[in-house]
Amino acid sequence: MACYTPCVNQMVSINAQKDCLQPAYAGMQMLGIGIALDDLVTWTRGSDLCTKNHVSSITFRRPSLGQQNSDSSSSDSCCNTVGSSDSCCGPWFAIEAGGSTPWTDTSEEFDADTQTYTKTVSFYAPRHGGAFATQFVEPLTKNQNGYVFILQRKDRYSSQGDGAFVIFGLENGCICTEASMNYTETEGAGCMSFTMVETGAPSSEITLYSGSGSDDSSSCGDDCGSDSEEQITVSACGCSCGDDEDDCSECSSGTIDYASCKQMFDNLLKYTFGDEGGSSSDDE
Repeated sequence: MACYTPCVNQMVSINAQKDCLQPAYAGMQMLGIGIALDDLVTWTRGSDLCTKNHVSSITFRRPSLGQQNSDSSSSDSCCNTVGSSDSCCGPWFAIEAGGSTPWTDTSEEFDADTQTYTKTVSFYAPRHGGAFATQFVEPLTKNQNGYVFILQRKDRYSSQGDGAFVIFGLENGCICTEASMNYTETEGAGCMSFTMVETGAPSSEITLYSGSGSDDSSSCGDDCGSDSEEQITVSACGCSCGDDEDDCSECSSGTIDYASCKQMFDNLLKYTFGDEGGSSSDDE
């Protein structure tokens, strides 16, 4: 069957059509990353109709080098504590979602009454034990400010760019609404399942992308795709720096964008599965 050819008539503003070369299909890659909303400093998005849901970069707080060294020398347990600003390994955490279908029931739903979106991230965390409970389960379930998750679509490698990395919780944070563990359940391997929900989000799908309209599939015409951006401040400083909260001289921060996110996932794949995990470093 022949594909629909996108219309370029001035009366047509956007085409919702199948891309035969890079078709969309359902599902998420097994690996995802997350961060506590409290650990974000700023995030930057486009300022026009076509790019306002494109996040070009996220700046997050992380401990200084000296703090990392002091923490790592005293205890290894701090390194993987979810959402800890004192973590010697930084605030990001990786999730290898378990179950036969990773991230089952992860979804987005529009509320016509409030004109906002409800976004749900659902997953099994395929690990258990007391240390994991204190470092991961308890922070994730009890933090009422919520978390931000970046997940990869299954078609990430065929559709590089807009839509490859979907961000949940960036506007209002994903808060745990349910966490349960069935010790005898085969599907979850006897591990904890989580349901993280962001409510009242004004925006629909938000993606980590900075293609600036160069790709034909994401271009919106002559009236869109400008280079101007808007910076959203999450916290004034991003970490506690003594008595003066506005003095960030002692703070350390990092930034994640499309390229670094892609590299992070590729490194996680190699670390988890070896070279057979695959890499998209050659794909642009």
